[in-house]
Amino acid sequence: MGLLLFNGGKGMLQAILLLLIISLSWIFPSSSLAKTGDGMTLIMKASPDAQYISQYYMEGMDLTKQIMKSKKMKTDEFPEIPYAYLKIGDNESFIVGYSFNLYQPRKRLKWLPSIEVKSQLKSSLETLKKHHYGEELPWKDVQKFFPRMGYADVVDLETGMTFSVQRRAGSKHADVQPLTAKDSKIMKQIYGGKWSWRRRAILVKSGGHSIAASMNGMPHGAGAISGNNFPGHFCIHFKDSTTHKRKLPDPGHDYMVLKASGNLTHHLVSGSPEEMITLFTSAIQERDLGAIPFFINQGDQKEGRRFLEKQRQIEGIKIESFRKEQTTSTGLDTEVAAVVRIKLLQEKEIRKNFVFHLVRLGLTERWKLEVGSLNKQFTF
Repeated sequence: MGLLLFNGGKGMLQAILLLLIISLSWIFPSSSLAKTGDGMTLIMKASPDAQYISQYYMEGMDLTKQIMKSKKMKTDEFPEIPYAYLKIGDNESFIVGYSFNLYQPRKRLKWLPSIEVKSQLKSSLETLKKHHYGEELPWKDVQKFFPRMGYADVVDLETGMTFSVQRRAGSKHADVQPLTAKDSKIMKQIYGGKWSWRRRAILVKSGGHSIAASMNGMPHGAGAISGNNFPGHFCIHFKDSTTHKRKLPDPGHDYMVLKASGNLTHHLVSGSPEEMITLFTSAIQERDLGAIPFFINQGDQKEGRRFLEKQRQIEGIKIESFRKEQTTSTGLDTEVAAVVRIKLLQEKEIRKNFVFHLVRLGLTERWKLEVGSLNKQFTF
């Protein structure tokens, strides 16, 4: 039997009742994971530093024993994009890779479970993933569950903070307002105490659904809820929704919806060079700093650290256009030319032609941005 453990919030009672009906699993606050006994715990989170986590406690020793019997080998290579985490008792902690091998960076160990064990891990992690992330529902369907004047709970996927909102308007996306002054205060805390246009990955819980979405954190326009200490409304975007001015989804919101659905890593693993570049610039634009290392070649740690320092100078960045006629490729490396507009913190804005150099280790491997080439071109 498995115990599903997660960060509670508004709507927790409904989740408890639902899972009591459909399974024998029980839900407790994550803090109840004080002693794991002889079982193990699977952990899912959107980024290595995320405070919002979902945990699945698996009782019994059979699977644990099988894992502990796994073949082990020394390694200095670890997953650049963790799929999940695993903890056995109080002593053994692992990173779970996408091939369902297990890694212990501090011990420099890679564990190679049997096919049967990997199958069990995959099944349990898929269940946990569905619980942790939101449904990637298109905007036209979302409006059925979150209509105008409807209410919803918003969960920030990084901090786990939750607040309530009402949708008051919006035809291309949802224009919403915090319900109370307390809700406005929580929302501002999510943004570090300062309103911002930055997008954040969220879950919108409404109409019995937990929906992948993206919000900005800036009050603007009109507001109609009195006493909520929020001067206006803010926007929530879903899959296929757009801003008032664009016909296509906003790249930043699109990025965060992917993250909230748990599908961002799939695009990082299988995306085309152009898609990788678009997602990469969105990560910088929205200050998703924990994700930036996923895009770049980590082979040269010194160059990687140099780039992470350089990108802190950037206030805004966007791809204006790709110049595909200048794209070259040998199969294992490729160069993609693009016109990039960059706004620096010093309010200086530059527009320059970039050539992004991407590499991969094999034809079935994922594309990564060559960080040394980036550093040479990111000169301001």
